[in-house]
Amino acid sequence: MSTLTVFIRALPDSALNGRIDHHWWDDRTERRDRDAEALANRLQSVTFRAWPKEDTAPSIRVLNERTWSQATALELEFDTESPLSARLYLYLPNQKTHALRLHTLSHDEWPSFQRTWAGLPSAQSTSTTATAWLTPRDTGALRWNLEPRRRVHVRRSLALLGETIDSGKVYDILRAIKALESPGLELKDHSITLSGRGGSGFLSLIASLYADRVHVVDWADAPEPTDPGGHLLNWRRETGLSSILAAVASVRRVDIAAPSPVARSQWEALVQTLPDPTRAQVTVR
Repeated sequence: MSTLTVFIRALPDSALNGRIDHHWWDDRTERRDRDAEALANRLQSVTFRAWPKEDTAPSIRVLNERTWSQATALELEFDTESPLSARLYLYLPNQKTHALRLHTLSHDEWPSFQRTWAGLPSAQSTSTTATAWLTPRDTGALRWNLEPRRRVHVRRSLALLGETIDSGKVYDILRAIKALESPGLELKDHSITLSGRGGSGFLSLIASLYADRVHVVDWADAPEPTDPGGHLLNWRRETGLSSILAAVASVRRVDIAAPSPVARSQWEALVQTLPDPTRAQVTVR
């Protein structure tokens, strides 16, 4: 688990030899971007600079298919950042809709999702919403089989290259959206809701900056705003959570579900600090 330590005014002597995954910043220098595209470009040049430069259409492989009277369930694997791949578990009701929910699973959600997926069609037979569950890199059936010491080594090596596992997961979300545009799936014209729980919700919020087809971001179990989850390099030095939220909410709706009254009140207070809170499309519940 990554440790994030925040020092508001100065870096104390006791932290001068912090680990590679420690970051510090002065929050007084936060830049506020009202333009989502400008913020996305700057984050891509700093936080996501290790993303592949060429973004070709992903190659999709059908691993399993189940069909019944109400819907079809597909298990797909697609390539992301070479040589890595990710998987999509797709529920397509026979009743045509124009909306698609793309939920990014965390590894902690994987066991319960497996039971839900195995229980189809009964577990979701009444749903009329097209839904895709994404297991990005190092998640679910594609979890990297690494002992703890080796996992730390991989994380540090990626950081030295300007990347983290979570920045790669943001890229996987964008690749999943491209994979869902495959002609055979007939989902290219669907409006997309990106959803995630905890840290995966934060990654979905970031990914929405790069996906025009996303109309809603649904963040469940959102942690307190001081630590929104996800481990991304240098993003706090370039911007802040309020700026990201303002940029996203200027072009799409953001629904935030806080797991506690304390977290909910903090999110409500954060929304009020946005440049134009009355026009921001943010709902906190």
